[in-house]
Amino acid sequence: MNTLGHRMDRLDVDHDGGRNEERQLNYRREKRINRNYDWHDDDEQYLKNIKLDILNFDGRLDSQYYLDWVMSIERYFKWYETSQERRVCFAAMKLLGQAIQYWSNVERLIALRR
Repeated sequence: MNTLGHRMDRLDVDHDGGRNEERQLNYRREKRINRNYDWHDDDEQYLKNIKLDILNFDGRLDSQYYLDWVMSIERYFKWYETSQERRVCFAAMKLLGQAIQYWSNVERLIALRR
């Protein structure tokens, strides 16, 4: 009888544990679905898929061209809600000629000072 009572207790624990586990899985699934639903707005998703092009900057000494480049890249970062780290990397990719040479030297100096 003691053995039977022990087995019954174990079945109750296993049975409750299974239901509890199932409840936890359902909760996580609903949370994931709701999070994705809240995050994915159809209009926002569509707008974020629009390709925006940024001018390259070659280091020319034309202040208007430079200011236009800065404004366009700032609008791009605002549109895509880009983090500071990614902004630097992306802006560096859009440099050409003298501008990329200057940036490479700056990076090299920073690395040497560390």
